[in-house]
Amino acid sequence: MNRSIAVIDDDLSLRKGLSRLLRSAGFTVSIFESGEEFLGAADPASFDCLVIDVHLGGITGFELLRRLDRTRGFGVVIITAHHEAATREALHAVGSPPCLSKPFDPEELLAAIFRALDQQEV
Repeated sequence: MNRSIAVIDDDLSLRKGLSRLLRSAGFTVSIFESGEEFLGAADPASFDCLVIDVHLGGITGFELLRRLDRTRGFGVVIITAHHEAATREALHAVGSPPCLSKPFDPEELLAAIFRALDQQEV
């Protein structure tokens, strides 16, 4: 079964790199440069997992998560370059999804995605 991943990050080079990595792992990938673009162009329920940067150009990754209906059954992995106390508190407030600090190992990201997908199947 082909799994679909949305990458939401304002860094073009990171979006492209993650897209290549995830496609090479067999995922179908869609990329978005902002939370607003994702909300306007995508049905979150059509994705198996969302990879979301905390600091986006407009709304934050946390605000994006708050706007989504999390009962729709998609996994979430958060990525950030700013893993400080405020980030950890905000993670807890949105259900404590896995969070990776940039730069992260590609295998670490894949493992986090597979864990998030497994949790959706329980």
